Amino acid sequence: MLQYAASHTLDEVLEEALNEVEKLTGSLIGFFHFVDDDQRSLRLQNWSTRTKAVFCSAQGKGAHYPVMEAGVWADCVHTRAPVIYNDYAGLLYRKGMPEGHATVLRELVVPVLRGDKLTALLGVGNKATDYTEADVQVVALLAELAWELAERKRAEDSLRRSNRQLRAISACNQMLMRATDEGVLLDEECRIVCEQAGYAVAWAGFVESSHPGVLTQVALAGAAPDEASELGLALTELSQGCEAAQEALHSGAAVAIQDLLLDARFTAWREPVGERGFRSAIWLPLKDDHEAVFGVLLILSRDTGAFDDEEIRLLEELTGDLAFGVTVLRARAQRREAERRIALLSFALSNVREAAFLIDEAGRFRDVNDAACRTLGYERDVLLGMTVTDLDPGFPAERWPTHWTELVAQRAMIFESHHRAQDGRLLPVEVSANYFEYEGQAYNLALAHDITERKHAEAVLREREAFIRSILDSVDEGFIVVDRNLRV
Repeated sequence: MLQYAASHTLDEVLEEALNEVEKLTGSLIGFFHFVDDDQRSLRLQNWSTRTKAVFCSAQGKGAHYPVMEAGVWADCVHTRAPVIYNDYAGLLYRKGMPEGHATVLRELVVPVLRGDKLTALLGVGNKATDYTEADVQVVALLAELAWELAERKRAEDSLRRSNRQLRAISACNQMLMRATDEGVLLDEECRIVCEQAGYAVAWAGFVESSHPGVLTQVALAGAAPDEASELGLALTELSQGCEAAQEALHSGAAVAIQDLLLDARFTAWREPVGERGFRSAIWLPLKDDHEAVFGVLLILSRDTGAFDDEEIRLLEELTGDLAFGVTVLRARAQRREAERRIALLSFALSNVREAAFLIDEAGRFRDVNDAACRTLGYERDVLLGMTVTDLDPGFPAERWPTHWTELVAQRAMIFESHHRAQDGRLLPVEVSANYFEYEGQAYNLALAHDITERKHAEAVLREREAFIRSILDSVDEGFIVVDRNLRV
């Protein structure tokens, strides 16, 4: 058994141990259960080869269930001593068998203890004659050996998984440092999860902004090219009705299912997932800087019980790094877009011939162009520290809110006003005010045209008209003035 264990998996080692104990006791069936740390739950780890091939077609390998729901074979959990039932059919308090389970005639079950803690149960059944104390000794020895080998294999498997996970985390972090595109990052992260962490499938979905419970696929790895489209569609559709996926979305915590064929939260997935050979899964929420869930990373394994506490911790670390990478890339993209828009806006302001002012809802100047500085004689920094009420005496503080409300309603306004120059002069201006929203903020882009010359010309014209009228009014005769076209 020690030699066999060196080159085989945990399941193969336990199956071989059960095969050996069957031979030594003349039994026809054999099973091995792990007992959880809470001492109240069992997990069926394996059957013997003959049990699976000939006597038992019941599903349930890797399944967890309470001791209270187990049959009489679990009496040794309470007694912490071997139990023998040589007349199983005659037991009045026995429970029924699941469909496809082997018929039990005789049964022997021994517990494996470590200190005061029960760790496992090894049972055999259907010996041709009654089980004896000699059988108990043989089964107990093999149970101890099987548990020692199981612990060693589990430690080795845990170490290998941890190493795989750490390599995957390292590879993902290197990818994060190089990533410039969100889609490429997600594709590569899912690929690393499958190739370096050793999982069957990795699928990432983002929450639709208009439908918080709906996930849309953004990345998939582990599927063959010819089945990627079909599998991706299946995972996307099934995620909407999967309780585990919705639980991860709403709780913001990882949700692991150790046996997809038995867990009630996975009912809708059993047929499509079972057909592809997936047996366990974990949903890992992707969260932004404010702890809001914006997506989920789903990882599928072909092994039952693939996600122990240490595995989940490492996967949460990996997922946290991935979510951070996505958040950083989005922030970079938003910053670049904001910088691009600001550059365009600044370029537009700088190329306007008239004085231009970018004004916020409070009447503060957020940007001004060079023409405004030249016209009014202020340094740019001085203007940016002022408000409309400082520059325009026609807009005292109490009038500004009304003016802003009118501008929001009309979207554009043209009116005459005055701007106070740095030397104290009041310059007459025609203002074209234009309301718009940018980056979630409301602004007024005001273009101020200096109309000093126009006002002077209007004054001269008014004086000339007054002079002519004064001449006409001083003459007693009637006058009619016509132009060259004889128009009055």
